[in-house]
Amino acid sequence: MVTADGPWWRIGPDGRPKGPYAADEMRALLERGRVWCSDPVWSPVGGQWTPLDRTPLLDGAQPSRPPILALAAAALAYAAVVGVLVFVGTGNLIDPKNPPSLWILRSLWIGPALVVTLASVALVRFARLTAARLRYRPRLSAGLRAAATVGGVVGGFLALGSLSDVTTAPQAIVRAAQMRYTVEVVPDTNRIVVSGGIGFDFAQAVREALGKVADPVRIEIDSTGGLVNEAVQAAQAIEARPGATVVAGESCDSACIVVLMGGTNRLASAGNVLGFHASSSVAAEAERFIVLGFDLDRYLNEDQADAYMLRRGVPADIIAETNRRGTASVYFVPAETLLERGVLTGFTAPEE
Repeated sequence: MVTADGPWWRIGPDGRPKGPYAADEMRALLERGRVWCSDPVWSPVGGQWTPLDRTPLLDGAQPSRPPILALAAAALAYAAVVGVLVFVGTGNLIDPKNPPSLWILRSLWIGPALVVTLASVALVRFARLTAARLRYRPRLSAGLRAAATVGGVVGGFLALGSLSDVTTAPQAIVRAAQMRYTVEVVPDTNRIVVSGGIGFDFAQAVREALGKVADPVRIEIDSTGGLVNEAVQAAQAIEARPGATVVAGESCDSACIVVLMGGTNRLASAGNVLGFHASSSVAAEAERFIVLGFDLDRYLNEDQADAYMLRRGVPADIIAETNRRGTASVYFVPAETLLERGVLTGFTAPEE
């Protein structure tokens, strides 16, 4: 019969026997979570490998209370870390219109990755320790070990997701902050002239301009695009004005087309081309849910933008081709084709 007298051996992480250990050393390994109750151990007295919880090694030892409270505290701390990262990632700690220097922004993205990694390691550690101390609850112990493994894998992906945005996200914030537009009201002719990149508060500026002119309003826009969420909101405000006419300028690409689709009448000059572009900056990166590696705001807003353009008459195949090309290229379509497909309702007069 196997006794608690040593020496004892265990199977190490590399699959090879490790030892010898005294009985007290084996118990210490169990307390620290380095050995699990189901792990095979060997003693020369017994002469065979036997699961630890089926040996007399633990007989006479005072059963230690599983650190359930410590595990719960680790889980709550992990949730708090995630909550803080969401707070950071949604832009509540910085002003996206006046962002700090690029290296500070990059630090904000590196920091969450490191914090997620440390929090995940701590959570896995507590879960494994708790599992190791559940000597007579093998199913619960196995469940906690599985949860610890999943937690470690998920934490790794979250950290990787944050690190993957270290370069692109801060640069996108800076680009969005640099977008400049003008919204000029010409009240005598009920005209609104828009030019420049569609940046922060663009939709609010358009709404204020619409409030200063009577119907039917005419909006002339010349823009290479910008923040799509701002463009969708501006388009919805224009759509609410009966008989509104939106005229695409010499340049009208990407988010500019979303604004164009808000008009009852949508015009462009003959021979012009409009550029469709997959959404690459739906909102400023500082306002988006990206720190956990999954860009929820982009997903939702891209879907909203595509749905809006579909509803306003952009053919599904044009949107599909735009998304197929991704953010790396612009899908240019002649105005004549867009008129035939119902995207435009007419051409501007030559003198316009």
